[in-house]
Amino acid sequence: MKNKNFLFFALSQGISSFGDIFFDTSILLLVYDSTRSVLQSAMVGVAWHISSMILSPIAGALSDSYDRKRILMFSNFIGFIVTFCVALFYLINEKLSLSVALSAIVLSNIAQTFIRPASKSILPDISGEENIAGATGTLRYITDIFNFIGTLSVGFVIEFFGGFTAIIIDSITFFIASVIIVFINIPQRSISIDINKNDNLLGKIRDGWGVLSSNVLLKRIVVAAILINVVSFIGPLLPAFIDEKFSGGSIDYSVIETVSLIAGILVGSTASTLTEHIQSKKLISYGWIGMGLSILGTSIFKGRFIIYVMFFLQSLFVTVSAVNLDIFMLREVEQKFRGRIIGIVSSLSVISIPLSTLIAGIVGDRVPVMYIFMFAGIYATVIGILCFITVKKVNVPPEIEH
Repeated sequence: MKNKNFLFFALSQGISSFGDIFFDTSILLLVYDSTRSVLQSAMVGVAWHISSMILSPIAGALSDSYDRKRILMFSNFIGFIVTFCVALFYLINEKLSLSVALSAIVLSNIAQTFIRPASKSILPDISGEENIAGATGTLRYITDIFNFIGTLSVGFVIEFFGGFTAIIIDSITFFIASVIIVFINIPQRSISIDINKNDNLLGKIRDGWGVLSSNVLLKRIVVAAILINVVSFIGPLLPAFIDEKFSGGSIDYSVIETVSLIAGILVGSTASTLTEHIQSKKLISYGWIGMGLSILGTSIFKGRFIIYVMFFLQSLFVTVSAVNLDIFMLREVEQKFRGRIIGIVSSLSVISIPLSTLIAGIVGDRVPVMYIFMFAGIYATVIGILCFITVKKVNVPPEIEH
């Protein structure tokens, strides 16, 4: 896309995502390596989502009421301060206790929680309403390229330079992202655009909830997303899975993350073409079904290479669902409500994750992680099929589907 503002925006998102790879991976591996506990690794996953679940509706309402550009700059700068302090703490103490790791994740994710609805809401304004599918796919493509580079190198950075270097890289990228945003010219309609008579925050959130409740199709997809995200515990359990499956470590983790991102890049580059031939609501369901079958494959197969392939396919299908869910929401929701809807959906979609991750961690300390992955695969496949059947029954006006 020949749009300078969009390219600057995508660059800021990509650089920030690049740094997040280093922070998230280093925290997860440091906790597992120091404790060898599946439960404590799962606690990291719980902490990742607590702040999103609580604060996303508030962040969405604020993004519909205030200057979204300032929200992005301020949130990235807060992320810079938080991760820099964590890096200094680790450098001084030469270790990261579980309590410190959980606190760091919550604080860092608070910044991300406010970035998410603001960044997604301004995308149609920067790219143009008619380019939503292409812009969403291109943004995913660019950020996944940065993620690919980060994932390719994070295992080696942690292995040879330590956790401090990995965390400080994330801090620097937060700062760079906040500087780049300064140079983005965001259209005026994305600034203080809430014209609703409700001035209080709760009223704004309630208005957003009303919009979501009135859209039967979107509501059903959100319910399915809540159910499908039960299997998100496989992320925090991945180090234990690798260790159990073939006594692997940070290098194997990095390889799996890398092949997963290659899949994401492929989907991002073809998102616009896919939506021209298949409805977004169907692609969401297809993606979840494919994801479930791929997770099931990781639990059944034993060879290192075939497991890498299964994780590649899993990421491919996950990205298909995620990209098309974003496209669907941006097309369905009015611009003045987008921040709130994105915030509410973000909160609802992760509501099942903390408890399911905690339970998976407890079970994982008692039974082989392979069986947990097997359950996740079967469960996700069933939910994907049910979602397809459910949304197919909803009558949608032809002009809404693209």
